[in-house]
Amino acid sequence: MLTVLCLLSAEHSLQANTTRTEIYEAMHTFILQKGAEKLKNAGEEACEEGDIESRTVQPLAEVAFNALKHDDYIISLDDFDDPAVAERACDLGYLIKERPPSFTQRKERYVFGHKTLPEFLAAKHCTKMEPREREEWWKGLEVGLNESVVSFLFGLLEGDALCQMASIVLPEMTQSNPYYTHYTNCSETHQLLRCLHQIHRPLPQNLENRILKFSPETIQLNVKCT
Repeated sequence: MLTVLCLLSAEHSLQANTTRTEIYEAMHTFILQKGAEKLKNAGEEACEEGDIESRTVQPLAEVAFNALKHDDYIISLDDFDDPAVAERACDLGYLIKERPPSFTQRKERYVFGHKTLPEFLAAKHCTKMEPREREEWWKGLEVGLNESVVSFLFGLLEGDALCQMASIVLPEMTQSNPYYTHYTNCSETHQLLRCLHQIHRPLPQNLENRILKFSPETIQLNVKCT
């Protein structure tokens, strides 16, 4: 991830106020561009960025989403409908193939290049879900456990979808929850501030009203905050 970020910074200037979601979107686009160039040089037919997105990234994003539902960052070929997706994802740099842990367990396993990659991809997958399916997932969500995915969603969603999510997750992030700090070192209010920071565009009026309704009077910080 650091290598991709350095290469991206060398070719494109990033604004000082760029949000984390915007940085990951830029890295994602950069990876697709370099992957398309590599495929074109190899004479591949399906070598456009859109082809890579549909054939590799979208299936990988669904796998990442399903894995994170079980708090799992290690995946195997069994998780893919098409095993070739895993190899293509390795070529792009999203996945790294691990050596089998033992002679008795020879099944190939894969890990993401960084812990935040499956979280970003899971959020990308969530944006493409049907509204009702997405709402059901939000209603059963442990925000503290999935704060990074939620944070990315605040930066990726727009309009009614963003307002819908905010109306579900904002109350949980502004009410004291004794189990919240079990998942994170930060308080709910600090996590809320970090999520809202990802919205780098004018807010719809109804979203502004929801934020004002649930905004805490103070933001709690501590020495363990990340």
